[in-house]
Amino acid sequence: MSMQTLLELSTGHVPEDVFFVLRDNPGIYPWTASADDYGVMLSVPGEESWAEFTDRLHETPIWHPALIRVLAVASLAECAWLRLDEDGEFDQDLPIFDW
Repeated sequence: MSMQTLLELSTGHVPEDVFFVLRDNPGIYPWTASADDYGVMLSVPGEESWAEFTDRLHETPIWHPALIRVLAVASLAECAWLRLDEDGEFDQDLPIFDW
């Protein structure tokens, strides 16, 4: 049996435009992603693929330093998934966008 870890944070950790483009077009994310009415689920790249991932992400309209930062937090915590949810908690050490 395989178990994977997930970090859930508020959608308010990314700009509104980035979130809605990602939610409405999950295929734009360079790795695996899914979306629903309340948020998005993103696979988190491992250390070995981080450079390739950020290069690919930089070529998309969802590239933003805040998204990179929340993904980096998830990666450093060795999480396989990041859930950005409208009811997720805020981490005061991360950027917060009021939207």
